[in-house]
Amino acid sequence: MYTYLPVVYLGICMGILFIGSVSFTYLYLSTREKLHLAMLLVGIAGLIFVGGELAVLFSYLADNPPLGRQMHRIQALAAAAFIINLPFLVYQMMELNDVLKKTTLALYWAGFALFVALAAAAFIEPSLFISQDIPMAGELNIWLAPVRGKTGPLFILRDAIVAAFMLYTIFCMAYEVIMHRRYSYALFPLAGSVIAVLFVYFDFLHIYNPRNIMHVDSHSSFTSIGITIFIMLSMVGTLNLFINRSREIDRARRVESLGIFAGGVAHDFNNLLTVIMGNISLARLAATDPEMENNLVAAEKSAVKASELTRQLLFFSKGGTPVKSVTSLGNLIVSTANLVLSGSSVKCRFAISPDLHPVAVDPGQIGQVVQNIIINAMQAMPEGGEIDIEADNDCTRLWSEVPGSRKKRFAHFVISDNGPGIPRRHLRRVFDPYFTTKPTGTGLGLTISYSVIHKHGGHIFVSSSRKSGTRFDIYLPASTHATRAPAGNALEKPKGTGTALLMDDEPLILSVAEKMLVRMGYSVTTAKNGEEALELFRKAHDAGTPFTLTVLDLTVPGGMGGKESVRKMLHIDPSAKVLASSGYSNDPAIEHFRDHGFSGVVEKPYRFDDFARALRGALEG
Repeated sequence: MYTYLPVVYLGICMGILFIGSVSFTYLYLSTREKLHLAMLLVGIAGLIFVGGELAVLFSYLADNPPLGRQMHRIQALAAAAFIINLPFLVYQMMELNDVLKKTTLALYWAGFALFVALAAAAFIEPSLFISQDIPMAGELNIWLAPVRGKTGPLFILRDAIVAAFMLYTIFCMAYEVIMHRRYSYALFPLAGSVIAVLFVYFDFLHIYNPRNIMHVDSHSSFTSIGITIFIMLSMVGTLNLFINRSREIDRARRVESLGIFAGGVAHDFNNLLTVIMGNISLARLAATDPEMENNLVAAEKSAVKASELTRQLLFFSKGGTPVKSVTSLGNLIVSTANLVLSGSSVKCRFAISPDLHPVAVDPGQIGQVVQNIIINAMQAMPEGGEIDIEADNDCTRLWSEVPGSRKKRFAHFVISDNGPGIPRRHLRRVFDPYFTTKPTGTGLGLTISYSVIHKHGGHIFVSSSRKSGTRFDIYLPASTHATRAPAGNALEKPKGTGTALLMDDEPLILSVAEKMLVRMGYSVTTAKNGEEALELFRKAHDAGTPFTLTVLDLTVPGGMGGKESVRKMLHIDPSAKVLASSGYSNDPAIEHFRDHGFSGVVEKPYRFDDFARALRGALEG
């Protein structure tokens, strides 16, 4: 009944390992990741091991004992290769602490030494694996038939070493699951390791049978099945990890491609809004009629809301580079949430840890993330409900989802609601551009949130269920600097008494900005590009009447922009006060303006007060 059963299941094992090895060959050639290489090498070693076992069976079926013993050489080499590559796989797949890293590397080199020793033994004296011949029955039976070989010391040593390395793998995988909670992929190789060790144990039970005969030639060893199951489950876990990472990369690429388009639209729209908001500000300064003043205030508020739309577009475009400052995350979350929920039927409960790490973030962008998530929660609970916001330094989920995250400190906050939750089929798409289930939704709110957190070096996760609502976990890198005391709300508009040089390639912006500077008390000279501005700057300096301040647009299509202009201006006059202006903050000069020679920065669109505040900061800085 069991005559050719070992041949059948060994053939199935070889088929599985062959398909897996081919798949990971393609995967490694596509990604060049060491984890995929490690999995490929383990798969090939397992394939050769099982293939050698099958060759041994066929050799004895063909009544060729010498060939069968030689086939054990292949098995010995394959087992040795498996021993080498197992620590390599563990090292690449797991996030190990320093002790385990050193131990794993030591085992890798020990495995290399064993490989050399077993390879030499396999070719010099194969009888160390199979030591004698015994007459064999005419068919392959389970446990019953006399067989052709007697187990040698290296055969037992081989399986013992494999079992020891598998036990170490079990320890590392269990450590990964318990400490980092990597359930999505670490559980698969962990289960495979346990199964492999049990199968090797069954082999040992039979090897130490009083007859001490080589059972592998009568039914094949359980070790082959155990190794196959381990490799198969490890491949499943590795593929699961690869799929999760690929989704993140694909999502980031889609956001980036949409962002390039959105950034261009936002830049042009910002230029128009600068003109609109600037002229409204000037009109307010000249207005004497209270009713006209109220109308202008309403128009200005609408323009500010429009500028928030361009800001959202820039958040996930290449122009959404955060302008960071050390911020109290707890205060930012509470103030934003209270503002958004003002007048709504949704209640909010806060649990902010007093030792929450400070963070270096763009407050406007992170505030927008909080606002987007809370608005989604409010829309999910039209009849009212509760939102819980917690902030602490707990990184448990981050450690379980993102390899390498334990090396950095993060601040963590959670926004959860008790609404109906997100259907499982939609959960993986919530961050995709334009994905929405609301008739009036744009599908950009969570996409923007994902992009903002990503550009801050953070991570965002979502989970949901019908019973407990939706939960967003957000992690932001902690800052080593303390937060600064917030500045006062009062604004003193500077009164200029000197001269100003203004450069912008847009005539309308040039006009309204000139009017603002004149209103502040400056005598203004304008230029349309960097070359013209540089020439005017040089002439004024040579005449002994340098400009009190200079305002330069960063981007000038087809001409010299602000970054190149400021370098040349500072070469002429190192003490010059130069302000950068831009409506598309894709340049490091916005975030690190002092590193590029600027004294300050004003982002378009801006109002009179915004421009005045930026000028004062540049002159006093």
